[in-house]
Parts: sequence; structure tokens; C-alpha cells
Amino acid sequence: MRSRSKLSTLTAVCVSALTVGALAQPALADGSVDPAQENCNAASAVAPGSYGTGSLTWCIIAAQQSGQVKKLARENFVKGLLDMLTNHTGGQYNIMIFDTKGKNAFGDPWFVHHYRENLQNVAFQTEVEYNDETSREDQTYRIWIFSGGGSFTNEGDGGWGNWAFYGLWDRSGSTVNFRPTMEDRVVPGVPNPSTPFPGDTPVTPGVPAHPGPRPGFRADTAATEPASSGRPPIGTPVFLKTANNLAAVATSAAAGSTVVAGKPGEANSRWTFTDAGGGRYRITNGLGPDLTENTGTYFANVASWKGGSTQKWEAVHVNGDTYRIRISDQDCLTYDEDYKKLGVWTCDGSKAQQWTIAR
Repeated sequence: MRSRSKLSTLTAVCVSALTVGALAQPALADGSVDPAQENCNAASAVAPGSYGTGSLTWCIIAAQQSGQVKKLARENFVKGLLDMLTNHTGGQYNIMIFDTKGKNAFGDPWFVHHYRENLQNVAFQTEVEYNDETSREDQTYRIWIFSGGGSFTNEGDGGWGNWAFYGLWDRSGSTVNFRPTMEDRVVPGVPNPSTPFPGDTPVTPGVPAHPGPRPGFRADTAATEPASSGRPPIGTPVFLKTANNLAAVATSAAAGSTVVAGKPGEANSRWTFTDAGGGRYRITNGLGPDLTENTGTYFANVASWKGGSTQKWEAVHVNGDTYRIRISDQDCLTYDEDYKKLGVWTCDGSKAQQWTIAR
């Protein structure tokens, strides 16, 4: 098993230092000390308007280690990480968490998640690698904590597993526009020789632009692909049409029946989306059973709803009424041939994996 505790600090502006690690350190099961859990505690909390970079780093490592021990899906890891960072900084800063790249189960790089950012007055920036046991993937998340405004554009997929953000912001499609949370900082410091990264300069912290409770602050993600606000219709029977105007058709209502590319029209060619939480959907056929991945054959089947991971699908918006329907970041519902079984195969962005939702 490869080590999963990689965390590299890219840039850290240390406004104030905290003394950590003075208490007795808890022991792990093997008798060793867990410094991450020890150094992330209530006494190490960072007051609004100041930073303890070391404490933040320990807390991020602690969140990573705890999530992997609990085998949290990456969506839940990101939610917990955002909550921790928000609490740890007193809720006074803008925060962006973004999945920049991933490795497959064999440790090979398999995707890069593109983005554009122009975030101002970044006080802390780092990366953390998280291993999701449920999908057998390693994801690298980049974290920005900043008091200025600026913009961030997600050029890939959305949902809690891919990004999350907190602060004062407005969103237009794939772009989040942030507003400053602090007045302009003053009195530049001197370069910090302890960190070999350009621009690592401590500064005197600003003060909250609007002291006191911050009702305008909020946390969010985008449950569908951020390039559009498009979501599949909920609760309305629809056709899932291929590029050549065939449709996903269940061959029978019996559990284990295959789904093929056939002619639309009958009840077995209609599907209803229901929100299953976490940016995923239950997709129910007009005959009653639900769209299901057969993990033995990697074809699409129908089966009675059990709420498992093989029945919760993402609908990733492409354009207009067209979506990619996928069970994971790697596996998409795929048209192969007319009147043949639909696969749940490696996502490749081709037309064979683009489905038009038509009423």
C-alpha cells in the first residue's frame, strides 16, 4: 500500500505563529504518535484576522488521515474539509477547494482538472492528496484561503467530489466571483527565508470589512458540470436519446434485464430522475426497476432500487439538453451499436457517451 499522507505547502503567508504540540500526544494503534490529530485541537484554533499556518497544515493532514481511516467517499471528505477550514479560520475568509488531478487504482495519472483563477490576497495555499477507497482513486485537491475578491472558473466537472467553496460570492455558470472579506492589508513584511517559494511574504493582517456576524457568507458546490446551470428534469419521465435518435430501452422489468439502444416511445424507453443526494440521481425505468451498473459484465441493467453505489448516477451537463451519464468519474453509460446492449465503460468524451434528455 502506498503512503497516502502526502501534503505539500505551495505558498503559506504566516501572519501569526501558534505554539502547538505542548500537550501529551495520543498514541496510534501501533504505539506511535499521531502528530496531526494532536496538533489540530480547539486550543490551536485560529482567531479571525490572524493565521497559524502550521496549525492549518496539521488540521488538513488530520482531516485527510481521518477520512481515509473512515473510508469516506471523496464527496464527504471535501464537505468535512470545507467545514473544518471554515471553523478554523473563524468563517472570515473566502475558501476554495478544487480537485486538480487524479490517479487511477494503479497509481497512473489519468486526468487533469482544468481551471482558471484570479484570487486576491491569498493567505494560505496548499495541496493534499486523498485516496478514496470507494472509487479506488487518488485525487489531489488544491486549497486557497484568501481575504480578497477575484474569480475562479471550473472548466471540468462539478459536485462535492470535485470542488467546494465558502465566503462572499456569486456564481454565473462555471465561474464563481468572490467579494473581499477584509479591508486592504497594510504594512508589508519582509521575505520569509524558511519557505523556498516566491512571494512567501508575511503581511500584517487586515481587519474584517464588516465585523460581527457574517450573514452573507455561505458554502456551496455545483452538483452538475459547472460549465452550465443545466440539470436533468426531476420527477418527469424522459427519453435518453443517442446521437442517432435511438434511446435507452429496458428489455424487461425483471431484475438483471439489459438496457439496449432501441426505438423510443413505449414505457420501457422512459426514465425518471430522482435526486439521490450528493449530486447523484436515481434513474427509474417506466416499467418500474432502476438503471444499474452490472459490475460483472460492465453493461447497463435494471434492478429493484437498493440505493447502492451501482444505482446512483451523475448527469454531467455537456450543452443544451445533452449530458454524460456516469456511475463514477471513469465509467459512463455508453452506446455501442443499434439495438445492442449499452455499456458502462471508460469515459472518453465521445458522442457515444452523450445522451440527449427529451420529453
